[in-house]
Amino acid sequence: MRAAVLTDIRTIQVQEVPTPKPKPDEVLIRVRFAGVCGSEVHIFIGTHPSRKPPAILGHEMVGEIVEVGSQVSHFRPDDRVTIEAFTSCGSCRYCRMGSYYLCSNKVLIGTPGWTGCFGEYIVAPERALVKLPEDLSYEEGVILEPMAVAVHAIKRARLQEGDSVLVLGAGAIGLCCIAAAKATAGTTVIATDTIDFNLKLARNMGAAAAVNVRKENSLSAVVAQYAGSDGVDVGFVTAGFSSVVNQALASVRKQGRVGLVAQFDDPLTIPAPHMIVSKELELLGILQYTKEDFHVAAELITRGLVDARSLITHVLPIEEAQRAMEIVADKTEDCAKVILAL
Repeated sequence: MRAAVLTDIRTIQVQEVPTPKPKPDEVLIRVRFAGVCGSEVHIFIGTHPSRKPPAILGHEMVGEIVEVGSQVSHFRPDDRVTIEAFTSCGSCRYCRMGSYYLCSNKVLIGTPGWTGCFGEYIVAPERALVKLPEDLSYEEGVILEPMAVAVHAIKRARLQEGDSVLVLGAGAIGLCCIAAAKATAGTTVIATDTIDFNLKLARNMGAAAAVNVRKENSLSAVVAQYAGSDGVDVGFVTAGFSSVVNQALASVRKQGRVGLVAQFDDPLTIPAPHMIVSKELELLGILQYTKEDFHVAAELITRGLVDARSLITHVLPIEEAQRAMEIVADKTEDCAKVILAL
């Protein structure tokens, strides 16, 4: 099969590689579209602490099942599916608690234990499969995984109707957080970014205000205008920089919540930690999702509450995987979600 292989830092080559074979509890999936996530960028540019080339990356995908293992009971060939980007053991403390995405023995797709989806075929265990609704297109299905992250973030932050929200970073995940917050709670959302194109998309996704923090020094004034002088109820950090976290801490009200959704390459530095204490703030880590989050995300899209297609700015053939990664990593073109067609 053809696959886009990360052969070295910042180098992807399309190669012929063996088609994987499913184990008894797995299925073989023909990949139709695969999304490029910012988390892949960390591996592409060489900043990920453990994942190194060579590797076949990719964890956002849609396709149809072409073969099922002998122990698979709830799925069959031709089923249209996406997948959770990890597998869990089912027996550790966190699996037993229902927080299986925190599994102590978790295996991530795109790692040596599980080849990623930047290829024509992948295998996946039955327990990781999510069936696509009939009225959801393949292209919209690619957005389910990042939208599930946003749904999980909103759940973790206990977002309620009428809450005001600040989303710091209007990349793909940030845009999903904006859309999910508007769709589930009808809240007032303020967005920040350093790229005007992203801020335009943020407004399209429902943000009441969008601030370019590189050009404007008015974030506090905008927060006061839309959320009141006390600050916003919830802040979501979707850009992985210490300065952004500190903007969030300064912008939320007393006893407000700050959710860290982004991945951070560098150590997190908080120059004024007293803000957390004096305002009794909650700093929440947010990781991945559950199947229920996928189902909520699918409902938001199929009911027309979230326009998933508007997030897709590029659809490129697998032969242009190098360009796709450079667009996302280096912002060589305006983009939100870049997907590969296989």
